This record gives sequence, C-alpha cells and structure tokens, in this order.
Amino acid sequence: MLNEDKIRRMTDLAMFEKEHSRAIGDAGLYHQEDYAARYAIRGFFGYTGAFILAILIAAFCRLDHYLGGLTMELLAARLRELAVFYAAGLLIYLALAVSAALRAYEKAREYRGIYLTRLRYLSRRYDFQHRKEQLLREEKRG
Repeated sequence: MLNEDKIRRMTDLAMFEKEHSRAIGDAGLYHQEDYAARYAIRGFFGYTGAFILAILIAAFCRLDHYLGGLTMELLAARLRELAVFYAAGLLIYLALAVSAALRAYEKAREYRGIYLTRLRYLSRRYDFQHRKEQLLREEKRG
C-alpha cells in the first residue's frame, strides 16, 4: 500500500532540491573563504577584461587625437592615471563581488541546512515506521 504522506513529503523534498540544487551543492563543496575567493578570482579576470576592452575601444575611437600630440611624458602620465583608475575600480568591484559571494554562501548554507533537516526527518520517521511494521510482522509470526 502506498503511503500518501511519505510520497507527499518526498515530492516536497525533491521540489526543494530541484529549486535550490546549485546552492545546496555549492555550500557543501566549498568552505566560506574558498567560495568567496572563487568569486574574487572570477571577478578579477572579468573586471580586467572589461577594463582592457573599454580602454581599447576608447583608444580606437580617439586614435588620431592621442597620436597627434603624444610625448613620452604625456604617455607616462596617462599610463599612471589608468593604473590608478584601474586599481581603484578593481578594489571597489572586488569588494562588492566578495560581499555578494558571502551573502550568497550564507543563503546556500541556509538552504543546505533546511534540505538536510527535511531529509533527516523523512529518514527517521519512515525508518521508525518501517522498523515498527517489521517488529509487528515478526511478533505475529512468533
């Protein structure tokens, strides 16, 4: 005979797992620092690529202006300005990326805790029922 309550609980657990599977898996695979470092590294390369692309586009749009009056002193000054602008932007971006990653990790840990609690409850409840039924069958035989 089918146990409707068990089926309903297992379906609810499967739906929860499907909805939050990525978060549940990520929280189990990484420690908090590793999770944040993963997003920081990803953010570093993403920001650096976007910055280089933006500089190249700006340089190509105004190439004749830059090449017309370019001296070594002016080039050095512009490169220093770009380095400062890049470093400041990178620090701000990484701070935001790590902050968002830490919040996401905490949420993922919360979902993982809920999932494991539901799984333990389901396991305990139906293991107990199964054991009780088994003992009753043995009692009827003996």
